[in-house]
Amino acid sequence: MRTWINGLYIAGFLSLFVACSPKIVQVTTTEKTEKHKTPFLIERLDSLNKTVPTYFYGKASTNYKDKNRDLSFKTSVKIKSDSAVNALITFAGLPIVNSIVTKDSVKYQNKKDKCYSENSIDYFRESFGYPFEYENVIQLLLGLPIAFESDNKYFQLPDNIYHILSTHRKSQLKNPEQLYVNNNTEDDIIIKYFLVNEGNTLEKVEIDSPGDRVKISVKYGNRSTEPETFNYPQLISISILTEKNEINITLEFDKLEINQVQEINYTVPKSYESCK
Repeated sequence: MRTWINGLYIAGFLSLFVACSPKIVQVTTTEKTEKHKTPFLIERLDSLNKTVPTYFYGKASTNYKDKNRDLSFKTSVKIKSDSAVNALITFAGLPIVNSIVTKDSVKYQNKKDKCYSENSIDYFRESFGYPFEYENVIQLLLGLPIAFESDNKYFQLPDNIYHILSTHRKSQLKNPEQLYVNNNTEDDIIIKYFLVNEGNTLEKVEIDSPGDRVKISVKYGNRSTEPETFNYPQLISISILTEKNEINITLEFDKLEINQVQEINYTVPKSYESCK
C-alpha cells in the first residue's frame, strides 16, 4: 500500500483500483516561428508563477501505473494556496484515501485499512529523490513552472519546436551524471522548462536528479479556454523514473473552480492506528 501511495503524492495524492488506458497529453509538434531572448522567457515564466489563485477546486479521473499496477479512480483536489492542499481519493463513490500537504507536513489516511501517516515535508525527498516543497505541489497541479525562481541563472537551449530554459548549459547536459560527480552535491538538480507559442504557455517540465538517478517529466495539456478557468490544464501527465520503478500518473479534470472559497477539513478518526 505505502509504495504506490508514495507515487500518488507527487501528482496531488491519488488512489486505487480498476485498470484503464491512461490519457496521453498531445505535445506540440509544430516548429516555432520566432525566437525570443532568454530574459524575455524568464519574464514569461515569472509571470506564470504569479497566477496562483487563492482557492482552487478540481475533480479528476485519475490513472496510476507502475511496474506492478494499473489503477484508476477519482480525485478531488482542494487548494488554499497560503496554507494547504487536500486530495480526497474515491472509488465507486467511496472515500479510500484522504491526504493533506501543508508548508511543513505531508499527512494521509488510508480509509480502507483505517490507519494514518504523518510526515515532514522531507517525505517527498525520501520517496522520490527530489525535494518537492509545498509550493511545488501547487505549481504542479496548476500547470505552473515547478521550482522556478526568477533570481536564478537560466540558459536557453536550442530547439526547433520549444523555447527551452534550463538551469544548466548545453555543455553541462551532455553527461549529467558526471556533473553530479564533479560537484559532489545531491542538490545539483537539472530542470528544463518547455514553452510554446510566444513563450506564454508552459507545456512541459523535466527534472533530472543525477545523484539520486531520478527523472521526472510533467506534461500539461487541454488548457481551459473558459474565462473563469482560463489557461489551467485539464490534463496532466506525470512520469517518474527511478532505479527500481517507473511510475506514470494522469489526471483528467472534468470540473474546475477558481477562487471560489474552499473549506479544507482534515481530522483523523480516533479509532485509526498508525500505518505500518
